[in-house]
Amino acid sequence: MRALVAVSVMAGALIAPAAAFGQTAPAPSPALPDRITMLTIFKTVTFGEPSFVSGRFRNVNPADGTLTPYGGRAITLSAAPHPFTAFAPIANDVTEAEGFYSFQVDPQVNTRYVVAAADPPVATDAKLVRVRFAIEFEAETTKPRRGREFEVSGTVKPVRPGAKVIVETRAVGSRGFREADRVSAAADGTFDAAAKVRGDSELRARVLGDPQNLPSLSRKLIELDVGERSSP
Repeated sequence: MRALVAVSVMAGALIAPAAAFGQTAPAPSPALPDRITMLTIFKTVTFGEPSFVSGRFRNVNPADGTLTPYGGRAITLSAAPHPFTAFAPIANDVTEAEGFYSFQVDPQVNTRYVVAAADPPVATDAKLVRVRFAIEFEAETTKPRRGREFEVSGTVKPVRPGAKVIVETRAVGSRGFREADRVSAAADGTFDAAAKVRGDSELRARVLGDPQNLPSLSRKLIELDVGERSSP
């Protein structure tokens, strides 16, 4: 009993000086924070290309910085495509022993992602993956006659009726491209345009962006070997 009293007195003796100097007792330690980190690998992709969402679920002790991974915990990936008004779950996973996780995503339009856990309840901030249009095209011929119009056709993905497509040509030896035709994609994503050149040239196509997808340029150039104009 004396030992207990002695400890109480000593504790009082230790606390009293702090009060005497106007100091306040330290506040209780806050709850240890639970954190999910998230990174988007390939923040901008072209339609048809994957991106990856990965990160780690763990507890960080603010007192000493000790990290405790949450392994074997269920997590959910949710997505909100443009206009980003609502998130919906699209995939589930279980963290590895060290708390790591990874998802492959295949967005069609600009999309925000969030990862959340229920035990303990915590979620990441939203991360945005931007998606460029994909455009493919072909020329009616690679050996057009000088000054004679030829057809250019192709496809825009994702399908976006009314998407603006520009066909451009550049004469060999020159620096810049010039617009040859401007058309709108049809309901099935296809387009038909026309071009004409007066000498050996290069041909390309590009699609303008909109709120859902970024603009994009065709990955290939078509080389045009121009022959002499045929006699009427």
